[in-house]
Amino acid sequence: MHLQPSTLCAKLEIRTMKLSIDQQTDYSHVELHRITKGIDLPSFVKEASADMEDLATLDKKAFAAQLHRAFPINSADRVYMSHAFFTDKKAELARLWTKEYVHEVENNIKQAADIFGVTEDINEYNRQKQVKEAELKPTIVLDAMVGGETIHFYSVKTAGEFKAAANHFADNLKNYPFSVRREMSNRFVQKSASFGVDVLPDLICKYAGMFYPDFTQIPNHIWYRSTKIANEQLREEYQTTFIKQAGEIRTKEGAFQLAEAMYDVEQSLGVYQNKSAAVLPDIVDKIFDLDVQKTAELLDFVQLADGINNVKELRKISADVYKEAFGIDIDPNDSQQLRDILPTMPLSDVSFFRERSGLQPE
Repeated sequence: MHLQPSTLCAKLEIRTMKLSIDQQTDYSHVELHRITKGIDLPSFVKEASADMEDLATLDKKAFAAQLHRAFPINSADRVYMSHAFFTDKKAELARLWTKEYVHEVENNIKQAADIFGVTEDINEYNRQKQVKEAELKPTIVLDAMVGGETIHFYSVKTAGEFKAAANHFADNLKNYPFSVRREMSNRFVQKSASFGVDVLPDLICKYAGMFYPDFTQIPNHIWYRSTKIANEQLREEYQTTFIKQAGEIRTKEGAFQLAEAMYDVEQSLGVYQNKSAAVLPDIVDKIFDLDVQKTAELLDFVQLADGINNVKELRKISADVYKEAFGIDIDPNDSQQLRDILPTMPLSDVSFFRERSGLQPE
């Protein structure tokens, strides 16, 4: 790879979903506060213990998502909070786990709510959530320039509408010109914070430049692509011009320019109107296959709220400092634990950690 650590210093706007699917991995309660902000929680939830250690010993039936052991439903308060986390992430889970499996998880939560007698509490949560979203969020128009004119693609007011629009755009992205794909994807990333949305479809994130290309693999993908195209002129163009250009690329923008050039050639020759389109994967989806976290791992770096740090340097910090800053036990010698936990810590805790450790972002 030809990536330098400095290319990772831009703050990550969209968190990867695996960090906090449910309350079990929401170590710093950032997700909890965001999801329940403005909601009058019932007393049985406010007074419940936040301890999750017992879940490791429970049977898989104690979880709504049994396969992933996610969304615990073995008590009234856990059913309530699992519903809150599940409804917030339902759209993303459907893309991650399949709609059928998510429907099964939803039914398990509903059945558990009936068993523990919290169905009405959950209905009240849903009502308050809808009211708060409608009150707090202005209507935002997501638009892009098409043929010199500004086209309004979506008008959204709530987080749910924003997520639905993002999923719809990702599902239909192949129907739009390359420039519109990039512009609209950037719009979704820019507006995500306004709705408290921290997960977007990977394809949108890729077109918005939040993933990195594996430069060593680009020529291989170009060669593969050329073998799926019947047009001899296009095949020759791929196997000469584009593969040569791929070997000279050293920047992310250069990879985008190559992807757009390939798209323009395919479009001009009508590739997307014949059967070749069915076997051609999205160009950007294949070229940009390294997210920030994967790239950081390859470079032995970990993403924190205000920047990145080398794992080697993080290992030098004592467990006592981690405990003081984040309130949980972290083993500095466990690289995977550092990768899993540190990206979930809020900026305030990270700032205190830097003050106590003296370690600054690179």
